[in-house]
Amino acid sequence: MKRQYIHLSSNPEIAYQVGQRKAKSPVILTIESGKAHNHNIKFYQGNKVVWLADYIPPQFIFANY
Repeated sequence: MKRQYIHLSSNPEIAYQVGQRKAKSPVILTIESGKAHNHNIKFYQGNKVVWLADYIPPQFIFANY
């Protein structure tokens, strides 16, 4: 997909539902947003449940298996 931003949700259930549009069992990733923000990663509010970012460095991303 050619997205302009990384789409993030503060609600894991919504993230899972959105992920199911492309995969039966999507992997939900956790972003350490507070730490990322402290390292000058910019977040933008998309709507009430969606946040956007230009880029998230790998050290702030964790898989929830």
